[in-house]
Amino acid sequence: MKRFFVTALVALAVSPRALAQAFLNNCTWQTAMLVDSYLGAYCNNDNWEIYSYDWTWFDTSYCLMNSGGQLAPASNGDYWRTCKGCSIRASKTEFVINCTCLTSSYKLTTATYDLTNVRLVHQQIESSGIMTVSWDALNTSATGP
Repeated sequence: MKRFFVTALVALAVSPRALAQAFLNNCTWQTAMLVDSYLGAYCNNDNWEIYSYDWTWFDTSYCLMNSGGQLAPASNGDYWRTCKGCSIRASKTEFVINCTCLTSSYKLTTATYDLTNVRLVHQQIESSGIMTVSWDALNTSATGP
């Protein structure tokens, strides 16, 4: 199911799952993968009768921008146009996206963003700071790639 993307943070957005919570609180870093700009992982579903994990993914290009060679949270940021070769480093202690991005002077540089800062929220909140994604923005399926 296709849903909308939202970015930026700050407030307490009420959700049945929780107040703004980290993406990895509900998803497993061990299964996380990045394909082009799509970040996916197995996450808990909401169907308590058949409690299990669903493959959940979202397009990070809607949530991040290339700001002079640095990745930063932004609604419809479209970093993917000027950043390539992206990958993630995922472990118990880190969850980071790494890309090679163009700077404003058209030089290539390594850009990173700490994805542990991603917060799932109930509705869009425009502000600056931490990258947020609406629960409604997530796509789910029974199995991953």
